Amino acid sequence: MNVDNMNESSYGYVCYELVKDQSGWPVDYRFLDMNRAFEAITGLSREAALNRQADEVLMDMEEESFDWISFCGDLGFSEAKRQFEQFSLLQKKWYKVEVSKTEDGVFSACFVEVPNETLLISLSRLLNQFSAQKSDYTLLCKELCRITGADHALLFLPDPYDKDCQQLYTEGKTEQLKELEKGWGLHLMQPQWNYESKNPNEIKTHKVTVFNDHFSLRAAAGLDPVFSQGAHISASGPIIAAKLTRIENSYGGMLLLNVSHHTAEMPPDFIENCADMVAAALERIQLEEKMQFREAQYYAIFEQSPYAIEQFDSAGKIVRINQACLDLFGIDDISYIKDYNHFDDPQLTNEQKETIRAGRQLRFEAPFDFGKVTAYPTR
Repeated sequence: MNVDNMNESSYGYVCYELVKDQSGWPVDYRFLDMNRAFEAITGLSREAALNRQADEVLMDMEEESFDWISFCGDLGFSEAKRQFEQFSLLQKKWYKVEVSKTEDGVFSACFVEVPNETLLISLSRLLNQFSAQKSDYTLLCKELCRITGADHALLFLPDPYDKDCQQLYTEGKTEQLKELEKGWGLHLMQPQWNYESKNPNEIKTHKVTVFNDHFSLRAAAGLDPVFSQGAHISASGPIIAAKLTRIENSYGGMLLLNVSHHTAEMPPDFIENCADMVAAALERIQLEEKMQFREAQYYAIFEQSPYAIEQFDSAGKIVRINQACLDLFGIDDISYIKDYNHFDDPQLTNEQKETIRAGRQLRFEAPFDFGKVTAYPTR
């Protein structure tokens, strides 16, 4: 394809061929063609990249997070076209990528920008699907990074077994954020730190955004040395200081996203919208957990109560019955009464039944005539 006809296009285009070793296994790829939009997305120069291999062109750039060699090698043995989404660190944008095999070993790829609204829909869908029943907060952190393009996500939650301790779930890696353990006295539940950074320049391109509404003095004091360290490590002048956007829900869940900073900022409204959605979701998730805990407590009391208790749904069908009630009526097998309807109870008057149907509380005392109970088989 003639790149002169595509240079003014709004979507990125690149054509490349796989470089194989003597055994025919793909080990690299060579750039054959690209347009200006692709240069802007990747930071590559067409003049410097054409007819050169990726390991030569990319050696001075940030390591790619996507394994194009394996991807195209697999594509070459399977279908001729595949679509996926990829985040551009340089542009701070997501792109929908379509890769096609044009001939044996030669591939072309088109990059079309994914609007922030689409990403927010994806984030909303993720948060709506995530529930306390899964309790896989590490997966949530990973998905948040994928959707928002963040380098790191950290989720702080109160430890249900130790009120003086907090759980920390993470995705990503940086030596700098390790200081949070010391600063906040957190218990690292899911360690993800993969390297010990000896070179301070490795963290000079990072900006930190904390989603939190009301920092405690202890938390702020713990964070200050972490962020100030990152703000004064460059001899040429201070790098971008940490930006704190504070959002918190009433149950104490906090999210920290560490986003790589290059030449472009992620739109502020996108960050704020993400923060609002995550904060609301954490509140819902933790409310679910609290309700589940209370429900478990309730049923523990329900089962152990010395009082006979029955539960019915709004239609009058029996839902649950405790052991004291089974013993009272001499029932050995609960399946005997699975079709029993409360509104068929001969002990209740019509007026009492209407009160129950209306959802109002009913309390009364009356002699219980076991002779009227025909729906309850006894021993």
